[in-house]
Formats: sequence, structure tokens, C-alpha cells
Amino acid sequence: AVLYLMHPDQTAEIVALSGWDSRWLETRVRYDALFRTSNITEGHSPFQGYPPGIPTRTADEEGAHVRTGLMVPLVAQRKVVGAMIFHSTIRPNFSPGEEALLHALANAGAAAIQRADLIRNLREKITALEAAQQGLAAKERLERELEIARTVQQNMLPHTFPLLATYKFYARNEPARQVGGDFYDVFTLDENRIGIVIADVSDKGMPAAL
Repeated sequence: AVLYLMHPDQTAEIVALSGWDSRWLETRVRYDALFRTSNITEGHSPFQGYPPGIPTRTADEEGAHVRTGLMVPLVAQRKVVGAMIFHSTIRPNFSPGEEALLHALANAGAAAIQRADLIRNLREKITALEAAQQGLAAKERLERELEIARTVQQNMLPHTFPLLATYKFYARNEPARQVGGDFYDVFTLDENRIGIVIADVSDKGMPAAL
């Protein structure tokens, strides 16, 4: 017996063997080399010759002639997920009872593959969700840190200015992001002069603030 698993690129991979050399595992074959009939979802069909992906050898090399074969598609939810090919080196054909048994075995294999695929997809989604949660936690932590930095920066900027009879000073700072590279100050130079500083560092956000 040979178990093939379908891939999205329309190839089939040998994933399990019984009675054949294990060196042919992971061999890939074309879709049409495996399914020689258009009604592949309707049931089993005879399969002549060696299984695809396993080179034909003489009886002396193999130990016995391949006398009859049966290909059973693995169908899950009306989708072909793989196939099993059964061969006999003893009998010329399979009886109806044997065909029914092999078909039941293939159905069980299709269900197992479907469950494994669902489990794999679920694990991938869980991994992606965990990564998203970690990213969200990191983003929230960064936002908290930036909010703290914003508070520190706003507290560093002057909020009181010199009192003069002829002038009044006001200032408002709203960075484009949580923090920025703008700075201002108003201070007395001497009895007759006032110094005003307005600075703008290139860039935005944390690099400019630093």
C-alpha cells in the first residue's frame, strides 16, 4: 500500500508505505499520474502498474510480480486530500468484500488527515494569536512609556514667565506625537532685556525628543 497526500500545487507526496522500500517516502508525483479518471471522488478504480513515484523493477529485484492494483481517493468534505493505492503480488484481483474493506480504510485515512489538518490550522491560528497578543502587549507597554515620557517632557517645559508691565507671555506645546523635539523659554537677561528661545529639532517623536 502507498499513501499519497495532496498539495496545493497539484502534486501528491508519498507519506506512508507498506510493503515498499522506505526510500521512496517524500517522493512527489504529478496529479494526473495519480488520478487517471475524472470521477475521482466517486470511489475506487483499478490501477495497473507500479505506484507513481516508485520505479518499475523486475520480479527478481522486487521479489514478486505486482499482479493487481486498486486506487482509492481520500475524500474529506467532498475534497480530495490524497489517495491510497493497494497492490497484491498474490491474487489477480480484489474481491468485492476486499474492495469495500480497503475503501473503508481509505475513508478512515481521509478523516484522520482532515483532523490532522484542522489541528495544524488551529495550532497555526493559536500561534498567530499568541504573537498578536505579545505584539499588542508590547505596543501597550510602549504607549504607556511614551505617555510617561510625554508627562516628563511637558513638566520640563516652562510654565511661568517673567512678569512685565508691558508684555505678557503665553506658550502652548502640542507635539505631533506623544513627544517631540520642540522647546521654548522666556527669561530675563537684565533690567531692560528679555530673552526668548524657540527651538525645533528635526524629525518627530522619540528621536527628536532625545
